[in-house]
Amino acid sequence: MSDKDSPSPRIIAHFRPQEWVNDYAIDIDGAYDFDATDLLLSWPKDRVLALEDHDYQTDDVWRTHVASSERPHFGPFEVEVVGSVTAFIEAMGPEFAWPGDDPQESPTLPNIPTDAPS
Repeated sequence: MSDKDSPSPRIIAHFRPQEWVNDYAIDIDGAYDFDATDLLLSWPKDRVLALEDHDYQTDDVWRTHVASSERPHFGPFEVEVVGSVTAFIEAMGPEFAWPGDDPQESPTLPNIPTDAPS
């Protein structure tokens, strides 16, 4: 397989639903991963680099992603994505131009099927 045929790196976020038990957010069943690549590439790079796992900013990754409407959750939750963002940036290299920094660019990467498996 040539580099041209290799799939591009992806930014995979992890969603952990929770519920309140005695004023504590406790993990419940239903955690899943979702592909946040296209969403995060549409954001300015500075905003993505400022993300911190388990924080309100990172919650926005799930809230604004289609996964939140396909698999709604109405309680507390946590999202982890920072490690995946770091790995993506390292894999893409310094020459990669972040599409969200240029409003004329499309955030879609080459060699990626539009119907990603869930």
